Amino acid sequence: MESISIELEAADTLLDKGVPLPVTAPLLFRIFGKKTITLILKHPFLDTAVRAGSLYLQVQEMGLETENVTEGIRLREKSAGLIARIIAIIILRNRFPDWLERLLAFYLKRHVAEKTLYNITNVVVCSGISDFLNTIRLTSHLRMTRPNLSPTEKRS
Repeated sequence: MESISIELEAADTLLDKGVPLPVTAPLLFRIFGKKTITLILKHPFLDTAVRAGSLYLQVQEMGLETENVTEGIRLREKSAGLIARIIAIIILRNRFPDWLERLLAFYLKRHVAEKTLYNITNVVVCSGISDFLNTIRLTSHLRMTRPNLSPTEKRS
């Protein structure tokens, strides 16, 4: 349990400072001499985190149990687009049209290593969960929704 909390704190610290993601620059930038661009991943807003979390759950529902190489390749083929889309949503941080998210996801799939995408997805999905869980625990401990009873009247 303690190692999990340390990992969550490390993910939060990384996203507080911003995680740089160097990517090969698009052709227009390369023509003018810029070889790479650096995209910065920061803490996502709640809406963004919920959307990224729902895509992450879709990846988890595909099943991680593979019995042979063929099933593993099929799983990677299905999940690669979703993983790239999670990173694209986190980079954009706001609600943009679907076509823009999909375009950035397509670009990331072609220009970022697969292992890097999976590692960043784990960091992003794990961040912020500890704050949410601590808030829920505090609320349940304080019993803020407990009914407030009026005092009984004493008569002599």
